[in-house]
Amino acid sequence: MKRGTATIAALVMLSLVGVATAVLTARVADCAERTRRATDDAQLRTLLLSATTIARQKAASSERAPQTIQLPVAGEEQATCTVETTEVNAGAIRMRVVARIGDVQAEAAYSIDRTGDKPRMAKAELLNAAY
Repeated sequence: MKRGTATIAALVMLSLVGVATAVLTARVADCAERTRRATDDAQLRTLLLSATTIARQKAASSERAPQTIQLPVAGEEQATCTVETTEVNAGAIRMRVVARIGDVQAEAAYSIDRTGDKPRMAKAELLNAAY
């Protein structure tokens, strides 16, 4: 009876160690993915911020065609930022900006006030970030 009890206890301990190892492996993989996404998110936000200059220049001009620029980023992936006018009225202009790095993208909407001597950012809103 002692051998049977010891064998069962050993099997239970081994199964607990296996379950704990599987849980820890899943958590480490999740942390690695979250870290990768945080890097992509930071680069996308930088692209969206850099697009504010382009949006103000477009607001000052009469050009309404979408404008896409390619930007350098770390790694081998391609980064693009597209600025397009979505709404124009007498005192303001609304633009949609889409930043992409590889297959990851983020979208923002900018409202630019044109009532003063030069266009100024009135509102910036992050619409989505898709991974």
